[in-house]
Amino acid sequence: MYSKQMMFPLSMAWPLLLLIPLVLLPFTAQAELSLIAMDGQKIVTGSTVRMRAQPSLTADVVGHLSLGAVVRATQRSKDKLQTGAINHYWYFVQANNLKGWVSGSLLRDFKPEQKEQIWFEIIKSRLDDKELSFPDRVALYKFVSLVVQNAQSEKLKGAFELGQLLALQKSFDQLNYDSVNHEPQAGWIKGHQQAGRVFHDEVSGQWLVPATDYWKLADKHKGGPAGDEIAWYAANAQLGGECEGDIACNLEREKITQGEYLRRYPLGRYANVSLQRLTETLEYIHDALKQEPDYFRHAPESGEVINTLLEIIRSSNPKLSEYPGAVENIKAIRMVFDKAGG
Repeated sequence: MYSKQMMFPLSMAWPLLLLIPLVLLPFTAQAELSLIAMDGQKIVTGSTVRMRAQPSLTADVVGHLSLGAVVRATQRSKDKLQTGAINHYWYFVQANNLKGWVSGSLLRDFKPEQKEQIWFEIIKSRLDDKELSFPDRVALYKFVSLVVQNAQSEKLKGAFELGQLLALQKSFDQLNYDSVNHEPQAGWIKGHQQAGRVFHDEVSGQWLVPATDYWKLADKHKGGPAGDEIAWYAANAQLGGECEGDIACNLEREKITQGEYLRRYPLGRYANVSLQRLTETLEYIHDALKQEPDYFRHAPESGEVINTLLEIIRSSNPKLSEYPGAVENIKAIRMVFDKAGG
């Protein structure tokens, strides 16, 4: 029962009601909201998506949906509703024992016969999103891992497995010295480090997926539709550490990165770009040797690396635009090695 102190004439209350923002009254317009009956499947494109009691961002949350969850939509708002700068429909969906309204900006149509292509598009979109939070990136990795387990298409299998490595790396990209000592980041790091999926690079302070994991995946899909793409990512994965201008170190790195890609795919999709990057490093090494003509006297092991790179370059396509420069530079480096008696 209200106390006398809380009672006041309606004539006084009415002006006060006019001051309440409409956004705080999501249910007053609910009776006028036109709905369309439907029966279709949708897939969730965000992580930890809220299901609400009414089609409004201010309505009570009745549950959450994970990235990639498939739901049944039985109703849709007839008109698109404004949420910030976005106009979109709202859908009443069912998932297991949960029922509620979900913003259409976090859903897309789902057809079982097209599921793997839909999975691929969602994964690509999330991998390209630089604004994802740490929980979003963890959710992406978990989703891709489930996709890898359930994918049947040989055409997309390699792409999904590559996406799994990329999603794992993205989950560590935002971590800093402060966050790694707190949960859930600390547990996430520990679990993957113990499993050998990541290592800590002391120079950059980053947690990195080993480049060898990309090369193993490239071997697995050699000759397949994703093999070339995976090998390219492997050639450009962060290795950790720092050569600090050391010639032998830089030569070795080129052999196990761009050289390794060109050895596997001398006519590959990225062959010219790879040869260009190799050429740029060889030019740097050649110039550095002008200042240290006797360098190889103390690095005789570089002879084998130089010969390997020379063989790899000669095996690439002579029609590639970077081919002449690469051959010229590696031969010049070889001459310096021979003069130094390496």
